[in-house]
Amino acid sequence: MNIFDLAGAEDAALAALESALIESQGEVTDEVAALMLAADMAADDLAAKVDGYGYLVAKLEGEAATFDGEAKRLAAHATTRKNSAKRLKENLLFVLQSRGDKTVAGKAFSASVTPNGGKVPVIIDVDSMESLPEWARTAQWVPNMERLREDLESGRKLTFAHLGERGQHLRLK
Repeated sequence: MNIFDLAGAEDAALAALESALIESQGEVTDEVAALMLAADMAADDLAAKVDGYGYLVAKLEGEAATFDGEAKRLAAHATTRKNSAKRLKENLLFVLQSRGDKTVAGKAFSASVTPNGGKVPVIIDVDSMESLPEWARTAQWVPNMERLREDLESGRKLTFAHLGERGQHLRLK
């Protein structure tokens, strides 16, 4: 049975037991005893399913951690390879520029010194942003979440913000 069926079976067994107890006015008849046993078995089945879920979740989280580690290792290799390729291209560009060569052709590849595309870069010639005229600056505003939280938690009413509800998660031990 899946976990939903097990939970439903336990709920149904408990409901049947409750009805039987009401009908027998609290007396433990053979029917009530059988229903008590069924409810206990359903609870045991659900507990066993929780154990199975716990083992499977732990296994999957362990595998995910392994894959995360492998992904980091491979990403480090990729970064190393990218940096090596960049360094080789920079060395080749330096040599071609130093010699004044625009193009050198090999048997499989050719290298050419070409200008970058896109917009011409803007170079800022001042030491601090305050030295720029106001029209040449933009301000980036972000909410002060800690200050807002402090004010809201202290009971201050704000028309533009409120405290939300915490979510829930499952903790398996």
